[in-house]
Amino acid sequence: MKFQRLSLVLWTVTLAFCLGKGKARRNRLPIPTSLLVPDANGIDVILEAEELLEKTKIFSDDHDMIKRIAIVEASFNRTSNDGGLWQVEKCIFRGVTQNRRKYKQLAALQKLVRRRLGITWSRVRHYDLRRPLYSIVAARLFLEVAVDSYPKSLKNQAHLWSEKYHKCTESGKNTRSPPPDRKRRSEDVYIKVVKSSCNSGYNKCTHFCHELPQGKTACSCRKGFVLDSDGKSCKENKNPSDELKPICISNGNQCEHSCTRERGLVKCTCREGFILHDNGFSCVDLDECEYYPCDHDCHNTPGSFYCTCKKGYSIQTDKLSCKVIDLTEEQLNCSVNDIACFDRCPNCPCPKGMTRRNGHCIEIDECSLYKGVCHHNCLNTPKGYRCACSPGFTLDENGISCSDEDECKTGSHGCHHKCLNIPGSYFCSCAKGYRLDVNLRTCVDIDECALYSGICKGSSKCRNTLGSYECECPRGFIGHNQDVCIDDNECLRNNGGCSQRCQNLPGSYRCSCWHGYYLSPDRKTCLDIDECTRYRGLCHHSCINTPGGYKCICPPNQIQHANGLLCLPSA
Repeated sequence: MKFQRLSLVLWTVTLAFCLGKGKARRNRLPIPTSLLVPDANGIDVILEAEELLEKTKIFSDDHDMIKRIAIVEASFNRTSNDGGLWQVEKCIFRGVTQNRRKYKQLAALQKLVRRRLGITWSRVRHYDLRRPLYSIVAARLFLEVAVDSYPKSLKNQAHLWSEKYHKCTESGKNTRSPPPDRKRRSEDVYIKVVKSSCNSGYNKCTHFCHELPQGKTACSCRKGFVLDSDGKSCKENKNPSDELKPICISNGNQCEHSCTRERGLVKCTCREGFILHDNGFSCVDLDECEYYPCDHDCHNTPGSFYCTCKKGYSIQTDKLSCKVIDLTEEQLNCSVNDIACFDRCPNCPCPKGMTRRNGHCIEIDECSLYKGVCHHNCLNTPKGYRCACSPGFTLDENGISCSDEDECKTGSHGCHHKCLNIPGSYFCSCAKGYRLDVNLRTCVDIDECALYSGICKGSSKCRNTLGSYECECPRGFIGHNQDVCIDDNECLRNNGGCSQRCQNLPGSYRCSCWHGYYLSPDRKTCLDIDECTRYRGLCHHSCINTPGGYKCICPPNQIQHANGLLCLPSA
């Protein structure tokens, strides 16, 4: 009866434990894979980590500060990933987040971290912070201990970040505060980065937020809405004709006409009849009359032009040419290639691309007359000119400007491994373990063994492989920690193949046999020695061979001597 009660109690405790464990697992939140990948970065990872931690409801409201810290830390482009996206110092990690004896509130927080995220914080090491989830938890644990409450204003957050976030008081050293001007510059960096980010929660655009150069942001609205006077809110557009055009901002300036986007960069463009100003965003009228499009007189207008003819001439259907009203039959039949015919007719307009000088029609060299009309190269033609681009560029639709040709995208580069486009050209690069050949396109393997003597330590020998190398140990040795060759104890594997005894030797081993056996020619198998056959007369009477030995036998009327060999008459 007592045993049955004890069994019932144990069963009840076990069931309660299992149910509690199952409930704890059900309370755990699913963790996105990106938050567990070492060195994962980017604004999407930061926002995902911040959203997950907010769902846990472990920590108090931080007024977007934890997200802003990661954005600010990422702006420094540090080469070291120690501390992860939130750059938590090793001193702070060990001295604060894992110091439950000093900071009593950590116990309850870390218990919730384990329950909601499945992380046992006492087992976490500083190198684990390279994973974004561990980095943000460490930052939150530290801030929960370091501050009483999170400030709401951006200025106070900047002061807290500059004053405390990277200041560790657990190292035992006297840490002096930086000079006031350095603290102010540090706070200014925090404020500038937060204000220039659309993801920091500072620029609360109703619809769309755009990050601009020089630390600026701008809001825009969806179709059917216009930006309100506060520059952030969007209100319904009751007058569609007043609807703002899509925002086109290049280098912090609003494009006057329109824009295009190439590889994520905004490039201002102008309507036909205008050209882009040197400032990159204004449009100025193109004076077409400078290129002599008319036979007689040209009149420039904003974005266009028109032609008129001299007295005695009439404008033609092309709106460019002028034709004399009263011409002789010969004059009417002048071919555009018969310059002498035009010379005989002083009042006749010269063919397009030519001008009259000293009574003769001569070709106009637009390239010399209007230097800079083409962005790259100008080629004079009989009827005008045309623009051409330098190698590595293509002519734009306007026939004037040139755009870089991305050989890496078009596939015309011929690179063996990697291609990097640069304005007007490109260059090839190779994967690790390879180098460029003399043609600067093909990648050839680097023989690390020949290039770096002593690359393999100790008695190991270097063997080159494609893109890498391997350190091989001599026979009878194996590699240890990829650096040192140690003896391979063959006796530990199947006794070295020995049937009886195995003796390990440096770089080798040796088989041996017990007493009464000898080693066979295969140097591994032990065979029994037949002492009765090998040693004749060993026994006084009869000899019987046994495994590893022998036995002497006496006749029935004799007894065996104590030495086991002789037979004596029985008494």
